[in-house]
Amino acid sequence: MFDKKPELERQLLLKVAEEAVRAAGAHLLRGFGTSPALSAPDKTGSRSAISSVYDKLSNQILLEALLEGFFRYESDDEVAVISEELKVPVIAKRGDKAQDFAASAAQADLARWRKYSWVVDPLCGSIPYARGVADFIVSVCLMEGRSRKIGVVYDPVRDELFSAVRGQGARLNGRPIAPSAIRVLAKAYVSVEHKVFRIIAGNKTRKLAQAIQRLRVAGTCGLELCYVACGRVDALIKMNQPLYDYAAGALILSESLGNAGKQTKSGLTDLKGDSLKPTLDLEKNTNILGTNGAVHSALRGITANW
Repeated sequence: MFDKKPELERQLLLKVAEEAVRAAGAHLLRGFGTSPALSAPDKTGSRSAISSVYDKLSNQILLEALLEGFFRYESDDEVAVISEELKVPVIAKRGDKAQDFAASAAQADLARWRKYSWVVDPLCGSIPYARGVADFIVSVCLMEGRSRKIGVVYDPVRDELFSAVRGQGARLNGRPIAPSAIRVLAKAYVSVEHKVFRIIAGNKTRKLAQAIQRLRVAGTCGLELCYVACGRVDALIKMNQPLYDYAAGALILSESLGNAGKQTKSGLTDLKGDSLKPTLDLEKNTNILGTNGAVHSALRGITANW
């Protein structure tokens, strides 16, 4: 089990993830804001054709590094891979290469999976990326069963790497981080996803806006969780999130709460205040309330009926 592994082995797996996201981030920077065609929609009309090319190449860079590193340091002969770009979860076996299943993957049923999984988002924030807005990240989480063990979130534009190993706290570029000490909603800076305004009635979102100091609408779930973790914002509300969007950031926030001496659950739940229950799939079904811990109860009082 991961928690019983020698410290050196855990740090080696962390280094594998960190090097992978940096390599993918360097690739994304080469395409960021380089062409007006980035804003041209693809056939689905959902995002740019050029952006999706960078997504796929970033994904291949990540998977090649993550699989090679995992099988170098782990005795297991297989590891699950959950990535937005693969469209379905797969199981990679020792000797597999990223290109072996990047084009056409056979879906794996992970309902009973208890082994390791790499959960990958090669470009979280495709729309900002396509528009030349510096609000995108690369995100990787190593899970054992449903438990998050290693998380890294990399912002290549700012060269900021957030990281966490379960039980060891959270860091930004190697330095420990902790959430803010804001204790009242009237002074809270709260990040809310745009989906909230599509789903929740206006009178309910108005109550939130009236209760807090300032509202922030941002695109990348993983980065916003990290911003709560390091105190840049005081809370985050997200709806209908897939595992690959939040897995790494959720661990980083949980560990930062530990840095601050707060219980993990006190700052990371669903909108009703229950523990997050990750499933090993690509379903967009998780609602998240992430806070500095101190304003969690007050915010939960607003979101519990959403």
